[in-house]
Amino acid sequence: MSSNKNLRTAIRNSDAALLSRLREEAEDGPLSLEGESLSEIQSTDVDLFGIDLSNTEWENCILDRVRFGDANLEGAYFTGTTFLACTFVETHLEGTGFDGCVFRNCEIVGANVTSTELSNNQFKGGRLANVQLDDVEWRSSVFSDCRIENIEGLSGTLSSVTLRNVEVENFDTGGVTVEHCTVTPGAQVPKGFDAREGRRTKV
Repeated sequence: MSSNKNLRTAIRNSDAALLSRLREEAEDGPLSLEGESLSEIQSTDVDLFGIDLSNTEWENCILDRVRFGDANLEGAYFTGTTFLACTFVETHLEGTGFDGCVFRNCEIVGANVTSTELSNNQFKGGRLANVQLDDVEWRSSVFSDCRIENIEGLSGTLSSVTLRNVEVENFDTGGVTVEHCTVTPGAQVPKGFDAREGRRTKV
């Protein structure tokens, strides 16, 4: 229990030295906060590589330059959280939910996004690349001024998803149900999306 408390403290206080010490002292596998709730945390420039954050709940947090490389976020739920220049490289996002979140200049690359649920999110800048959309539910979310590449749509639903001023390359939606989705003209148009200007939404 004390190790969990110390890990929470390290994340909350952006204490890289404490986080490093906890890694060195860990004897029973990766550090873990499985099932914990984190609210109104403001964390800056911390590396959560490989940490077990499965089934955690994050509410109204501000995460700035947090690195989630190879972290386990399976079943985690984020609501009202802002991500600033965060990276999700090969992160385990199976069954992860994001509701009312803002992503600015973030990178989601090679992550496992199976069964992810997105609702009312805004992505501005950054990159989404090299992922498979399998059993996903992505709804009412806006991607703007970013790059999307090498996306393979296997199953799930994209509903009311908007791509605005997005560089699109190899976005295959073949196996996904696409409903009321739009993309601004000039970009590659994924199958099922309508090319239209649309109303600009402040992000």
